[in-house]
Amino acid sequence: MLCVLPAFCIVLNAPLTQAAEHSATTDVARQTEIVDTLSMTRMASQDLPLPAWHAMITHVPATWYGAYQRVFEPMNVSSIVGMGALTGALVSTDAETYRLTHKFYTASTFHKNFVEVCVYMGDGLPHFGAAAGFALFGLLTGDRRAIRTGSQIAEALVGTALVVHTFKHISGRQRPTNATRPGGVWDVFPNQLDYSRSVPRYDAFPSGHLSTTVATLTVIMENYPEAGWLKPVSYSLMGLVGFGLVNKGMHWYSDFPMAIALGHLIGKTAAHPEGEVPGERQQKYAVNIMPAFTDRSGGVAVEIQF
Repeated sequence: MLCVLPAFCIVLNAPLTQAAEHSATTDVARQTEIVDTLSMTRMASQDLPLPAWHAMITHVPATWYGAYQRVFEPMNVSSIVGMGALTGALVSTDAETYRLTHKFYTASTFHKNFVEVCVYMGDGLPHFGAAAGFALFGLLTGDRRAIRTGSQIAEALVGTALVVHTFKHISGRQRPTNATRPGGVWDVFPNQLDYSRSVPRYDAFPSGHLSTTVATLTVIMENYPEAGWLKPVSYSLMGLVGFGLVNKGMHWYSDFPMAIALGHLIGKTAAHPEGEVPGERQQKYAVNIMPAFTDRSGGVAVEIQF
């Protein structure tokens, strides 16, 4: 029997050429400068103050306020509009993309097990496990940056989860597995007693699994900017979590733009309680998500530019 594989790709765009006039001496000087900057970043991070043991809870309101300020910065207006447009475009294709993607989940036991692993990566247990791992490593080795990272991951998870669940209780969107019509019904401001009795009928938008995954990985990337491999690995993990959630019927693709935005916003704010980190890279990047189809399959394409 023909196995239909959903099209799900991650495209990494980066400059591949350098100006021919750059001499070897210039390249060596630049590499030396980068190494020195990264070394200063690691040293500076060890001088940053340690968070209080309760900061992961008590600092959440301050993180929400900081995230609120970031949202309304003039430079972010176009991003908000773009996220809304992207969500709307994905809503219009949700029924078809879910139908095509779900075939992967039902194709074989191997596919089903793979999807379950992808979904598990977005569960709260691995995320809080990562927070505990960083904190424990920092305490055992005296690494202040690791301790801060662990505390900030927990803070970002708490802050993101509360915001996401607020949106869920407002939007009231059906999961694919519980949809009574193509694309699912949106029962805005649903009866909360009905919500508690049948959560899958109301909790699809936005995705909590993906938003907390993005928040966790954003905190790690912000604390370890010198680890260049973290970005492609993190984006790949985010993609796999999203892929698994749609395959299993827990979410539609249109549940993801808001989830990604919330996770990134709260994660980045939690990672910079002082407002900035010495040596922080100012590199710009963008993430674009769009439906993708081939002759026999469909899914979502994620383009990451950095």
